Amino acid sequence: MRRLLVLLVLCATATTWYGAANRSAALVVNGTSVSSTELTSEITAVTTTPALQCYLSELYQNGFTSGAARNAVSASAVVAWIGGRVEGLAIRQYVQQHYHHTPTTTELATATSAFEGELTALATQHSLRCPSTAAAAVASMPASMRSTLIASQADSLYLIAHLKGTIPLTVPALEAYYSKHRSSYTETCISVALVPAAKVGAFEKAVRRGQSLSASAKAYSVDPSAQRGGVYGCVTPASSSYTAIQTDVAGLRLRTWSKPFPYQNGAYGLFVAVRSNDVQRFAAAASAVLSDVRKANAANASKLTSTLLYGAAVHVDPSLGVWELTSNGPGVGALATPGLADVAAPTLFTATTVPTYR
Repeated sequence: MRRLLVLLVLCATATTWYGAANRSAALVVNGTSVSSTELTSEITAVTTTPALQCYLSELYQNGFTSGAARNAVSASAVVAWIGGRVEGLAIRQYVQQHYHHTPTTTELATATSAFEGELTALATQHSLRCPSTAAAAVASMPASMRSTLIASQADSLYLIAHLKGTIPLTVPALEAYYSKHRSSYTETCISVALVPAAKVGAFEKAVRRGQSLSASAKAYSVDPSAQRGGVYGCVTPASSSYTAIQTDVAGLRLRTWSKPFPYQNGAYGLFVAVRSNDVQRFAAAASAVLSDVRKANAANASKLTSTLLYGAAVHVDPSLGVWELTSNGPGVGALATPGLADVAAPTLFTATTVPTYR
């Protein structure tokens, strides 16, 4: 859909979805309403179609599981879906009113491809084995639901492209961003030496005598990298180990072994050295730059989205959820359920029985 920034991370608690079928408007955002029939159709499609449930679960940060009773869905599934619909309607209204724009046929086709690509990427990222392709899942949606989601995707793409502060996804713009953030694209290449505890002293003595990184690693290290003279590899800020390595080599001169770090309860001493620490060329960093720019654009757009939600007039059918202000901003919250524990047993009041309240 749009997912400028996933706003709802909701805990799953099973409950029946009651009362919606008897109400004409399940959701109203700034005067635009979504009927209970339409909302029922959408949530039913998601929770009863395995492919949709699989692909949309990561997009909405919700498992979209069924509820405890027949024909019921979980409360978290309901509020997650309603929350997304509120955001989509708020963005659509802003694009139409502020930019006087309605998605063209070409923009809708682009939005469809983008939406399917986003679902595919999320499934791959989270190792999901969905029963069909994202394109097939989108095609399986009820027509009105598919039209709504694709239009919302198109609105969001348009908003990101035209919002002040958005960085165009062009090579010149990406190169300019790279030049301003060069320190974020450094590549640190390291050598390691894994030395048995009994040989740590001899290793350090050999290094003090001037033995090179390569020679000392080959002579004393038991790590497989010893065959390459201790050459271990290179890491960039995108690597999960980048921060830890930077901490370990902080203050070290190039091509100088660190102090030994205890390894496997002190059975070994692990030495680390920086062979090079250079800024990547743009060509090598291009994918990381593109990812960072997209995140920056999304964060920029999400600020506006948050502002729109704070100012939105939202009404949610009370049987479905409540529009509330949380620590993360405005959002749809699940209805509170009655307590199931710590409830005093009922006692008839008599002239000699004093009522107590807990």
